[in-house]
Amino acid sequence: MNKIYVLISFLFFSTVALNAQVEDVVLNLDEPFRLLRSGNTLYFSEADRISKINITDSNPVPVTVVDGLFRPQGMALDGNSMYIAEFDGGRIVKIDVTDPDPIPQLVLSGLNSPNVLLLDGNMLYVTDINEDSIYRLDISDPFPVKITLVNDNNPIGLALSGTDLYYSKSGQGTIMKADLTQNPPTTVQVASGFGQPNAMRIAANELYVAEPSSGRVGKIALDVIPATRVEVASGVDGATDVSFDGSTMYIVMPEQDKIAKTEVVLSVEEVSILAKAQLFPNPSSSSIQLSPMAEPVSYIIYNTIGQEILRGKLGIDDQIDVAHLLDGVYLIQFERKKTFMFVKN
Repeated sequence: MNKIYVLISFLFFSTVALNAQVEDVVLNLDEPFRLLRSGNTLYFSEADRISKINITDSNPVPVTVVDGLFRPQGMALDGNSMYIAEFDGGRIVKIDVTDPDPIPQLVLSGLNSPNVLLLDGNMLYVTDINEDSIYRLDISDPFPVKITLVNDNNPIGLALSGTDLYYSKSGQGTIMKADLTQNPPTTVQVASGFGQPNAMRIAANELYVAEPSSGRVGKIALDVIPATRVEVASGVDGATDVSFDGSTMYIVMPEQDKIAKTEVVLSVEEVSILAKAQLFPNPSSSSIQLSPMAEPVSYIIYNTIGQEILRGKLGIDDQIDVAHLLDGVYLIQFERKKTFMFVKN
């Protein structure tokens, strides 16, 4: 009988998150401000352009995606279409990221100072700090109309969890939550004590917040009100945005014209769930599944010589189709470096 050996990856934790080492990724940029990761590509806005790097490169070299923009800020991807907020241009444009020389197409103009973008299906959410508002538009509409959802002081960051839209209030140092099931959405303060909170990201049921005025990144749990701020990283002067690739957190620092990265500490609950996770059936001729799962996770399948064969995202109770793979032994790595060996037969 064949024996299947599970490869166990070890997770190491520091006693406090702020001791994590921050490592430079790319230097000498031109006022980088916002981040957006898609696969191995990390997009970032600069003074008049959108650039990108390949995060798998040991010494990534920035490549211009599109230039000639008016202080671009937030970005959102819908397939190959990238939506870009032009803060100084008062408009939202889009480009085809596969085009080697893309020409921005106008989506909506006549705006004040569009900042952070968040795309959920066909709905594009936008913060406008100078207008003190959050609005949305339907990108499936050839002539989208701006619909104001929230009027509040200094909204910047956006993050969505189900029907809860989180936003940061820069001047007040607070995090708010808007209930999108209500019309108009009802809002409640979730947390306070942040240093000019800017852009935000959700990872592992926690909300990570860039704090430029204090040079820190903090986080809160999403299921607690009021939530207590926990330190994640310090010494990241002027940090305005973060983005994640598994447990690696990328941080953009416009005051230093650079992007850096650090490893984040997993929550106790998440570690417990990952430690219990099993891959089954193994061997398999058709599909494999991971259980238990707390949230959707990304994965990469490698052959035995380390070549990437397949990558994707696995939802809770979903299965990964492996029927098309050649018979043999493979490695599958999930977020947080949880790795298994499996046999396709």
